Formats: sequence, C-alpha cells, structure tokens
Amino acid sequence: MDETVDERQPLNPLPEARSGAFDPVSPGPSSDAHPAISALANLFLVLFLWVAGSGLAVFLGQELAAKGYFSGPNPGTSTNDGPLGVQGKKVSKLLATGAATLLVFPAQLLLLVAMMRHPATGCPNHPFQPERSAPLGVLGIGLAAVVASHVAWMGLGFCLNRVFLQEPEIHPLSTLLQNGGRWGMVLVALQGCLVAPVMEEALCRGYLMTLLATMRAGTRSLVGVVVSLLLLGFALDLGKFQGLYGWFNGGLLAGLLVLPVVAVCLAPIPDQNNRAVWCGIIAQAQIFSCLHASTWPAPVALMSLAFGLGWMRASGQPLVACVVVHALFNLVSLLMAGWLTPG
Repeated sequence: MDETVDERQPLNPLPEARSGAFDPVSPGPSSDAHPAISALANLFLVLFLWVAGSGLAVFLGQELAAKGYFSGPNPGTSTNDGPLGVQGKKVSKLLATGAATLLVFPAQLLLLVAMMRHPATGCPNHPFQPERSAPLGVLGIGLAAVVASHVAWMGLGFCLNRVFLQEPEIHPLSTLLQNGGRWGMVLVALQGCLVAPVMEEALCRGYLMTLLATMRAGTRSLVGVVVSLLLLGFALDLGKFQGLYGWFNGGLLAGLLVLPVVAVCLAPIPDQNNRAVWCGIIAQAQIFSCLHASTWPAPVALMSLAFGLGWMRASGQPLVACVVVHALFNLVSLLMAGWLTPG
C-alpha cells in the first residue's frame, strides 16, 4: 500500500491558533515582492509616530505647567514652588504631562488603528478581531509572567542596591504617585491601567506581531535586536557601562538581546514555522522591553512579561486579554509602589 501522508504541516508548540492569532505563514500586507522590507518601513513609521505622540504630550505638559494650570502658591513658603513643597515644580510638570498624555492618547490610538486598517500600512489577521474563547492555561502563562517580572525587578533592585550601591531609576509615575496628591493618583491610575496597556498592547502584540508575520525567522530576530539597540541608544547613559557596574549591565544587555536569539537558534525545533513563531515572540518582547529603557534596568525585568503576553497572543488569545493582563501587572506595580512609599 502506498498512502500519501502530508507531513509538512507545522507542529505548532503553542495551542491551536484561532482567527486573529499570530500566523507565521500569513501573506504580507501587500503583493510587494519584498514584504519584509515593506513591513520594516511600516515598523519604523509607527515607532516614529509613537515617539512623536509622546513628544507632543511632553511639550503640551510643559506648556500647561508654564501657564500655571497645575501649580499654585505653597502655604508657608515665600516662593511659588507649587502645592507640593520642594518638588513642586517637578511634580507640577509631571501632572501636566500626565494630563497631556490623556489628551493625546485618543489621537494616538485612532492613528494606530487607521494604520492597521490601511492597505499600505496594515497587516494580516487584524488584531482587534473578536474571538469566542481562550484557554485558561494560556492565561495562566500571562499571570505567571506578571509574577516573574515583579520577582525579577525586586531581585535586580536588591542586587543594584547591595552589591553595586546603585539605586534603580525611578519611573515618573512612581514620583507622581508619591508626591502628586489626589490628582496624581488619578492620573497614574488612568495612565497605568488604561492608556499604557491599551496603547502598548495595540502596538506590540497587535501591530508589531502581525508585521513580524511577514518576515522570515532570521529577519525577525535581526529586527528585534536592531530596533532594541536603537531604542537603548536613545535612552541609556554610557556611564552605566563603566567599571564593574558596567560589566554587570553589559551582561544584562547580553541576556536581553543575545541569549534568547541564541536559544531559539540552538533549540531542537523541527519545523521552521515554529521557529519563526518563537523568533516573533522574542523580537516583540525585546522591542517592548526596550521601549522602557529610560528606567534601567526595567527592560530586563519586563522581558518575561512581554514574553508571556506574546505567548498569549500567538496562542490565539484576543488582544483584550493581553490588555487585561498588562493592566493587572501595572496595577500590582502601583500598589507595591504605594505600599513601599515611606509614611
């Protein structure tokens, strides 16, 4: 008997993907002969617009603070340092920037959705496509990633403090939470649990992962490393790479950018489609982590969160599930920051 069996079907290590999931063999966004080049151009365009939107929020925040909308005379002092004491001017700028971010957020989101839908800049398998159900086991992966990221952050903070006598950089939202009063708490809650999860998931697990679907496995890894290095170059201070502390940070960077790619290349993955899936998950995780490079070493701790969220998306989870897990992560971070605040 001569039975023909098609053994070329991809052996996906993830649960079976449903409509809207990350598809490693999806066609490009157009009939371009070089879809990877088109996708790469779209990636840099959306990152440029992301940075431009953030810059606009900062500019509007500075203008609002300069006009005195978030400052006032501090009782008991002779100077107009704002209602929050010594850090009044700094916190006033943070309050104004937070308010400006909420104003810019709808325009950023609408622009990103428009790019997703446009034939020239869009991508296959629209990320906002609704899905009926999602396996609880994959959601467990996302929740485990939340725990792992917080454990990694606390471990890195302990190491920096006790071994290198360095303090982890404080996120502006933490400063705003500690010193911004009621308005600061409101703005931090809205930014941390609404704006950031929606925008970052739409960008990374929505737009970025589907753009990566147009590239080969090796190209995905290269894009992840190169874009991450560009983001790190804009945000990192070269002073962090001097002396023994510099060697430590260099090792963290190697673990962030090199080791995951090497692991995928050396792993015994029999099917190239599966390898492409893993390369896509790692690439988006690296880019997401390095978007937060201004608060070093947060990118290293966030890698596990981004990996878990990417796994969820690749497994067929709807984007809203990633948003919920991301918001939960930020909520836990805010609660921990409030709990650890002196007084």
